[in-house]
Amino acid sequence: MSGIKQLQEARIDKRVGIGILGVVDGDRSWELLQVLDGDMLTHPPQLWSLVPAEKREEYLTSSKKNTVPVLDLLPLGYSKVLGKGRIPEIPLVVRARWFSKEAERKITEAGGVVELVA
Repeated sequence: MSGIKQLQEARIDKRVGIGILGVVDGDRSWELLQVLDGDMLTHPPQLWSLVPAEKREEYLTSSKKNTVPVLDLLPLGYSKVLGKGRIPEIPLVVRARWFSKEAERKITEAGGVVELVA
């Protein structure tokens, strides 16, 4: 397509807009890229499932109360911790890039520590 026909279609696109013409190329893939940009989410109830099973049992049954597991989420592929769900009353040190206020509150109420990592 060239010449006057191309100019007429460009004018129609501007006048009509996306709503009538449907999804314009690139819009749908942009929405997917926002989801897949590597910011995986996790919630406080899932944190203990990320600790290896043998370490988890060791911390739960140990008589020493001055040691707590350190959970670094970045090597596991998670960078955000949101506040949905309940967390057990066992201290845990959690390292991640982002924490919601609710997640930070729940972790600290359980006796844990929140560490921000760049």
